[in-house]
Amino acid sequence: MRDLRILDTQKLMEELRKLLQNGDSTAIQRTRDFGSAALPTLEAIGKHNDEDVRCLVVECLAAIGTADALRRLPAYCEDSSFDVRLEAVNALLENQPVAGMGDELLGIFARQKNGFLRRQLALVLGRLEANETKSRLRTHLHAADVVSDGLVAALARLGDPAARQRLGELLRTAQGERVVDALQLFRYVAHDDCVPLLLPLLEREDVVQNLSNDLCKVERRSCDLAVDELLRLRPDACGVTPHQDLTPYSADELAAVRALLRTELTE
Repeated sequence: MRDLRILDTQKLMEELRKLLQNGDSTAIQRTRDFGSAALPTLEAIGKHNDEDVRCLVVECLAAIGTADALRRLPAYCEDSSFDVRLEAVNALLENQPVAGMGDELLGIFARQKNGFLRRQLALVLGRLEANETKSRLRTHLHAADVVSDGLVAALARLGDPAARQRLGELLRTAQGERVVDALQLFRYVAHDDCVPLLLPLLEREDVVQNLSNDLCKVERRSCDLAVDELLRLRPDACGVTPHQDLTPYSADELAAVRALLRTELTE
């Protein structure tokens, strides 16, 4: 019976290998079902010369989601293909960080030339919540390109006062679609004591996001988006509830939220 089980496993892994080599996305669900048993097969296919196959391997590792699977992702962050690198970095960002990866990821961050990937790697590092990571990331905080967004958010998440001040400045000065980007960074930081940083946006009623379609008109103001973020962290703030239909918050609702944050800033 034991030999039959071994043969069955070998057959299943051979089928998985073929799915991977053919770039068949069915491999993702199969891998999720197999769990860690699929890791040797994924590792064997991981150096395939087709970048689409390597991307699929990364997706399968993320689908398994165990610490052992996620520890294999940093190697793909330095793949020759940008698409594979991006897939691997995003997979790390979307999954629970694994302890002990800081040194490896900091090295990859330092070697990475693409600004956007460096930004995303900084966000990955910010989720590791290690003091050494914070001190080493701080040395790069002078960056002025797209990387700086990720560094500011990562360090703000790690509790760095200077980074939180810069996050506040980013929220205060953002215009147009940049407001949406800034609030996504705020959501990533996810610290209640950063909520007062939202006040400058709460004071503004400029339209920064247009989600209208043929059936309805949906325009979102800076203040509406800021209230949404506040309520993610404080669901019961001032008795205001999120507008699931994305309608504007009323003058009374805005007044209540603004009064709350003004009080906090003066305490």
